[in-house]
Amino acid sequence: MRNRTIILIVNILLILLIQIFLLNNVLLFNRFHPYLYLLIILMLPAGVNKNIVMLSGFAIGFVIDIFSYTFGMHAAATTILAFLRPFVLSFLFESDDENRNSLISPQLLSYRVFIIYILTLLFIHHFILFMIEAGGFSNFGRTFSVIIVSVIFSSILILIYELFMQIRRS
Repeated sequence: MRNRTIILIVNILLILLIQIFLLNNVLLFNRFHPYLYLLIILMLPAGVNKNIVMLSGFAIGFVIDIFSYTFGMHAAATTILAFLRPFVLSFLFESDDENRNSLISPQLLSYRVFIIYILTLLFIHHFILFMIEAGGFSNFGRTFSVIIVSVIFSSILILIYELFMQIRRS
């Protein structure tokens, strides 16, 4: 148990460092943002207390805001993602006592369910984040295209990270 907690903390720090020092400087096609840091909230075990997940979502979003100079936009969107996560999980996945403490991963859910899970929550997060950034619905077409493409890029990045971690575990 203690070893697993250390591995989780190292993964969280690694993901945050990659996001802050590498991905925050990446702007694909001068418009689209990849966000790997959301995997931290997405991979937490289903059995983690909802309040802890929401507090973690806020804290992680706040850290990203500090390094991105975005004044609470990531904190707001990530907190809402953390709030909605248990509802999406319960809709897609029935966790039993055996799986409640397992990290959410493609191995636990199946790749199909995992992809649906990340696409759903990434869309919600990106919709909130980019609508706050746009200041409303005034330029909805352009904002919506940024949301969709950013969700796709973030999903691909998360799947690559998950595959890398799976290979490393083997």
